[in-house]
Amino acid sequence: MSLTKKVLIITYYWPPAGGPGVQRWLKFIKYLPDFGVKPIVLVPDAAFYPILDANHKHELDDNLMVYRAKMKEPSRFVKALLPKQVTHLSDGGLSSKSMSLLTKLLVFIRGNFFVPDARVGLVKPAFEQVQKILNDHPDLQTIITTGPPHSLHLIGLKIKAHHKHLRWIADFRDPWTEIKYHENLRLTKKSKQKHKRLEHEVLVSADHILTSSWHTANSFKAISRNPITVLTNGFDSSDFDMPPIKDDKFSLTHVGALLPDRNPVIFWKSINRFLELRPLAKSLLEIRLVGPVDESILQTLNSLHLIAYTKLLGVVDHKSAVSHMMNSKILILIEAEQHVIPGKLFEYLHTGNAIAAVTPEDSDVRTILKNYPLSLIMTDDLNDNVNTLCHHFDSYEAGHCEPVAFDTSSYSRRYLSSQLAELL
Repeated sequence: MSLTKKVLIITYYWPPAGGPGVQRWLKFIKYLPDFGVKPIVLVPDAAFYPILDANHKHELDDNLMVYRAKMKEPSRFVKALLPKQVTHLSDGGLSSKSMSLLTKLLVFIRGNFFVPDARVGLVKPAFEQVQKILNDHPDLQTIITTGPPHSLHLIGLKIKAHHKHLRWIADFRDPWTEIKYHENLRLTKKSKQKHKRLEHEVLVSADHILTSSWHTANSFKAISRNPITVLTNGFDSSDFDMPPIKDDKFSLTHVGALLPDRNPVIFWKSINRFLELRPLAKSLLEIRLVGPVDESILQTLNSLHLIAYTKLLGVVDHKSAVSHMMNSKILILIEAEQHVIPGKLFEYLHTGNAIAAVTPEDSDVRTILKNYPLSLIMTDDLNDNVNTLCHHFDSYEAGHCEPVAFDTSSYSRRYLSSQLAELL
């Protein structure tokens, strides 16, 4: 297919970055050429990524044009001081209870001296590199910035101010000021106002806004009259092209970071009570935690006598994470925010395995799961949760706990890329 449209995509997360932040645009860029769109990419040079995944580079076309902008990376300095906490400092994920005085100071500096985030130093060099890109590609008509980090939207704001003929699409993988960790940044009143002002400028200046959830889109509609489109995250079927591994455990698997403010105590208590009612499960249960796990989570598991059933698998590459999803009896999904839909949800759905979800009742996650046959919704009612787990275990014991067939085609990365191509 001839590539009739060019689009410049400005992103921070790029191979060899691992973790969820890189997935969305890595996959869009992988599939956009199938729909007549030629992506050009601008990324930071020598960025600091706490999580790496060498396999992602194999998904990229050798002919993809990638430009790089030099920047100073504050996270490298933080790593020298707090090597174990740099992953969470980048997203404000530390809770106030777990912060040392030094950590609190660094979070205050990050929140108030680097607005909107620690990558604000990328704005000037990226804008300068865009001038070169425009010279190389005079037929370029559209740019896309994706955040977080939301500093990248300031690049788009600056480009739009100097090149009004260019169409600018601002993509929000997560909300800006309404994200929960925003509350942990120890912002002064002045910094809060600056965040709000910058968010408003971006939303009213971008020609089109993309969000990954409906709640975020609705909140933005109260600010901007410009077109807003929801393009959720999704799954890539090529990530699932591996045979499942025979597993004789009653396995409950969580994939992703478990931070202090994402500790589902009610769920752990439910498992503890479930084991009392189904003692046979004690020889079969295995709680698998894939990704970084905060010490506070382990303390909770230990206090409820669940640590003996817990297997810490650490940070793995994305392909291995998908393998763990495919081979689990129940997948654990924890999301405390209404307007955030974790990208792994769509991969969970594609496995056909049961999903135990701890999420607000009116969340976008709950809306998606209400049509899923093996949705095990965890509530604030301990007895309800225990009954749900017991019922599912009884089905497992009876041999009726097989993956379900569920139509996930509208969440495939290729299909979502086709929808994006139509917008372009």
